[in-house]
Amino acid sequence: MAKRQFPRYQKNLLVNISSNGFDGLGLVMNVSRRGVYVESPELFAPYTRLSLLLAAGNELIPLTGIVVWNNTDSDPNVSGISGGMGIQIKRPPRRYVEYLADFSLDQRP
Repeated sequence: MAKRQFPRYQKNLLVNISSNGFDGLGLVMNVSRRGVYVESPELFAPYTRLSLLLAAGNELIPLTGIVVWNNTDSDPNVSGISGGMGIQIKRPPRRYVEYLADFSLDQRP
């Protein structure tokens, strides 16, 4: 397995997901400069373009991404979540990069 280019941070953040008339909520479980892992009741196929609105602290950060992969939970009735998606962020906005930099400083020993 290839090594990740950017560090990944565990985070639980609400995210609004929009695509082709769908508008719903998900939970970001981890973040990196080039991607997020989102758990959501609605899963999208790989290559689907998504608009995300990330609730990061006291602000909302808009992101655009492409679904790279998805998986389904064996029993969504237990968790209420269908599964998760790996979403690649092609051009992370400056505020998102700054948010990650601030977060990574907080993670240092």
